[in-house]
Amino acid sequence: MTVLFGLAGCNEEKPATFDQINGIYFNNRLLNNTIVDSTNVTFVYTSADTMTVTVKVQALGRPVAYARPIDISVAGGNAIEGTDYELVSVAEMPAEAVNLDYNVQLNRTAVLKQENREIVLELKANEHFILPFEYQVQSGNDTTTVIRYRIIFSDRFTVAPESWDEDFGGEFSQQKFELICRVLEIDPAEFKMAVYLYRNVRLRGHPNRKESSGRRIRRRGFRPDNRRTIV
Repeated sequence: MTVLFGLAGCNEEKPATFDQINGIYFNNRLLNNTIVDSTNVTFVYTSADTMTVTVKVQALGRPVAYARPIDISVAGGNAIEGTDYELVSVAEMPAEAVNLDYNVQLNRTAVLKQENREIVLELKANEHFILPFEYQVQSGNDTTTVIRYRIIFSDRFTVAPESWDEDFGGEFSQQKFELICRVLEIDPAEFKMAVYLYRNVRLRGHPNRKESSGRRIRRRGFRPDNRRTIV
């Protein structure tokens, strides 16, 4: 009788259901759905002075009818806010939403030619969201943090671009890449297509050929390393 009473008098604590959890974490994934905790970007393929990196923030639980502030801050890195980057998004989960694209604007500065800049974003718990977990286990038992996210950026190459052809430009260097783009009036973002056209369309003898964008391709002589001439 005592045993039964004891069992009846117990208050069993049940784990919180999905509806009751209000959690937050970084949810940035590759195309194969692998979650990642960093990105490495470069200005070398663009002529723009700024670049936007979108950081995915995911909430657990059901959406609510009002916006909820998120405690997201810069916790490390050598980049200087206002000089190297700007936090352009409002740090809050929109009403009736469970995900946020948090945008960070990167600025092209002279120092990026010599060294990388880095930003470490960090999520913290607040009155609206808890941190339900700090890591996600990947295949092979590797763990990836989901409360910190690193953005590494530069204005230089660490390796030659895949489209670089030594028969076209000789041994790769960033100075040579920039010189070719400047002399031939190639947008760095279109460098791969320009090399493709050179290899396959045979611009020689076709001065009026146009790119797929409709722009006229200029015929110009240039010797990037005195090995071959583009005309």
